[in-house]
Amino acid sequence: MLIKIGREVNLLAFSKKLEKETGTDVRKCYQCGKCTAGCPMNFEMDVSPSQVIRFCQLGMEEKVLNSRTIWYCIFCDTCSTRCPQGVDIKGVMDGLRRMAVARNIKPKSNVRFLEKAFQSIIYLFGRVYEPGMVGMYNLRSGNFLHDVGYFPLMLRKRKISLKPHFKRTREVRQVMKRAQKMKLRKAKELEEAK
Repeated sequence: MLIKIGREVNLLAFSKKLEKETGTDVRKCYQCGKCTAGCPMNFEMDVSPSQVIRFCQLGMEEKVLNSRTIWYCIFCDTCSTRCPQGVDIKGVMDGLRRMAVARNIKPKSNVRFLEKAFQSIIYLFGRVYEPGMVGMYNLRSGNFLHDVGYFPLMLRKRKISLKPHFKRTREVRQVMKRAQKMKLRKAKELEEAK
């Protein structure tokens, strides 16, 4: 892949900004590719994880913030675990998402619907309730009957249950409320810093 970098690009500025946001120095990466080789979502990504890190090293902020890759990362930590240099790729992806949201860059997929459905179900039941989460995701994304064919098979094989199980719901809600307050406080601090 041929990459053109203009003279106006400050190679260190974006990696330093990213390091401040994520606590990870992407300059340590020497492009071995272990992160990409182990990524279970690589087939959905338009830019591989190692390329995201390389683009960050090259100061290509617009390229990474507008990629689908940062939204398809599932934070499984395979990439970060396999990295011989200790680069927290998962943390970088999360930081890039936060930066994209702060700049009002919209996701290139329905990942936000899935995220909202997951958070709502966790808030309601204290743990994942798959049928509810899939139903909520399908309603929000407009794919009402998507994956319905799998439902009877999964029920028969006892992979899912029709009955939700409640686990420490009150404690989970308290944690989620504290996290929301922290998020709002950080957003306010960032707004005041501008």
